[in-house]
Amino acid sequence: MPELEPNPAARTAKVYLLFAHEPYYPGPGAREINTTVVAAGSLLQPQVHQPDGVRIHDRLTQG
Repeated sequence: MPELEPNPAARTAKVYLLFAHEPYYPGPGAREINTTVVAAGSLLQPQVHQPDGVRIHDRLTQG
């Protein structure tokens, strides 16, 4: 029996982008934050500058 391929959403549900940036301090007494984790699927939202979000999503999920 041939193996069924999962739908694209299921394949990319566990793909994330981790990127480093200049540190910032969210408030008094807080430790610096210098990395951000973003779910690949969130790059497809209309609030993200397009077509950049789609291009990054494609690179993450399709190689």
